[in-house]
Amino acid sequence: MANYKTILRNFLPDDDYDLAGIVDNAIDVTFVLEAKNGGKVGVVFNGAEAYCKINESYAFAVWDDAAKNSPGCGALTIVDGGDFMDYFHLQSRGIHKDGHLKHYVLFAIDDLVHVISSEPPTVKPLSAD
Repeated sequence: MANYKTILRNFLPDDDYDLAGIVDNAIDVTFVLEAKNGGKVGVVFNGAEAYCKINESYAFAVWDDAAKNSPGCGALTIVDGGDFMDYFHLQSRGIHKDGHLKHYVLFAIDDLVHVISSEPPTVKPLSAD
């Protein structure tokens, strides 16, 4: 069973966040979250080696494992012992098993995003255009 620890919560003064977009370029990946009140933030990962978005309706195992910490919508967690990290190591033949990579999960209204990154994320406000 994976251990989920909430590291960031309530990015904006609202508790419900929708994953409004993903901006992936050669340097970083930004996950755009939009609150019900229209405010937006970007959760930015420099050095994201892998990510996977899944509809939260089908993420039964993640919800079961995370339930003990009750991360809730709009939370960013760091995961120890997660299956996505195991999958990443299998696919990369273990070349990054030295421990410098971390597994994060971003919880949104309808989506969960797993991220494997060598650097912790930053959160920045975005214009509401």
